[in-house]
Amino acid sequence: MNDEILSYSKERLHELKQNIEEVKEGLDIAAANAGRKASDILLLAVSKTMPTSDIAAAMALGMKDFAESRPQELMRKFDEISDENIHFHLIGQLQKNKVKYIIKRTNLIHSLSTDSALSELERLGRLQGIKSRCLLEVNTSGEESKAGVPAEEAEAFLEKIRNTTMVEPLGLMTIAPYGTSSEEARPYFAELRKLSERLSGYFPGKPILSMGMSGDYMAAIKEGSDIVRIGTAIFGKRDIK
Repeated sequence: MNDEILSYSKERLHELKQNIEEVKEGLDIAAANAGRKASDILLLAVSKTMPTSDIAAAMALGMKDFAESRPQELMRKFDEISDENIHFHLIGQLQKNKVKYIIKRTNLIHSLSTDSALSELERLGRLQGIKSRCLLEVNTSGEESKAGVPAEEAEAFLEKIRNTTMVEPLGLMTIAPYGTSSEEARPYFAELRKLSERLSGYFPGKPILSMGMSGDYMAAIKEGSDIVRIGTAIFGKRDIK
C-alpha cells in the first residue's frame, strides 16, 4: 500500500473501530438468539464508494473481507491495496463486459444471474485457468427493478452452471426490498433458505446464504445467513448508492 492509502486519520480509525465493535456485538446477539455461533457467520464490510484508505483502516482493525458493487472500482482498489490477505467480493450486478475486471481479483461473486455473465466467466476461466466461486442471486421479492433470477427459475440456472467447468456455485444471495424493517424482511430470507434446502444437491457442500444488510442482518441470521453484507453500519452513510 502506498502512503496515501495508509494516511487515514486517528479519528477515522477510532470511528471505524467503534462501528465494527457495535456490529460484532449485534452479530453475537443475533447468533446467540438463533442458537448459532457468531464465528460461523462472515461479516462482509461493504466498502463500495468509500476511499481505499477506509479499507486500509478496517484492515488494521482485523477486517479481511470487503465488498464492492462496481467491477472497475473493485479492480482499482484491489490493485491499490495489493495485499494477499485481503478478500474482495462482488455484490453488484455483473455484466458480461465487466467480467474481465474481476475474474482474477474476486474471492466470491455474490451476484451471478445472467446467461451472458456465466458464459463469459466460463470462457475467460478456461483461457486463464481460473475457476470462479459464485453465488446465484435470487430475486425473492419479485421487484422488477431488482436484479436476480426469479425463485422459480433458480434450478434451471443452476443446471446451466452444472454444465460449466470453471464456475463453481456455492450458494444463493438475495436482497430484501428497500425500506423494509428487519422483521418485514424476514420472509424473503426464509424463502431463500427454503430454496437452498430444496436445491442443496447443486452445491458441493452446505449452500452458503448471503443475505442481510445493515438494517436487517439480525433477521437474516435468524433465517440462516452465512454472510451478512454490512456497509452503512461500519463506514457510515454514502453520498452515492
